[in-house]
Amino acid sequence: MVVGLWRGALTDGQPLWGKALDLGPKGHAISFFVWMHYNDKFVEYLDSLFFILRRNFFLLTGLHCWHHLIMGPVWWAVIAHAAGGDAWYGSMWNSFIHVVMYAYYALKIVKSPLAGPMQMWVTVLQLFQFCAVAS
Repeated sequence: MVVGLWRGALTDGQPLWGKALDLGPKGHAISFFVWMHYNDKFVEYLDSLFFILRRNFFLLTGLHCWHHLIMGPVWWAVIAHAAGGDAWYGSMWNSFIHVVMYAYYALKIVKSPLAGPMQMWVTVLQLFQFCAVAS
């Protein structure tokens, strides 16, 4: 999704922000990846289920629950009303952060020494994403 959104939005000579809704083939490609991002939100709900099944209730923070509660409806509204245009930007950043996050989880599961220092960077990147998308 990250590569598809980046390529679709920037390699066509489109601006970083202020991209008009394109109903042509190029806009359809971006809309497809935004739609995939929306569907991925439901897969991401599984991490909450795994927390519950493993009885790791302390990981179900208020921020985690709020994020999961609002992201499905928010992205539904995006794809229902304007799946192209600037929608690629938030979708791409969120997808990128999830790549980093799940890489960290994988390193932690295999007890890699890289997982320790990476934990801080996951949080830093999440905060950067929030600021980049909220601005």
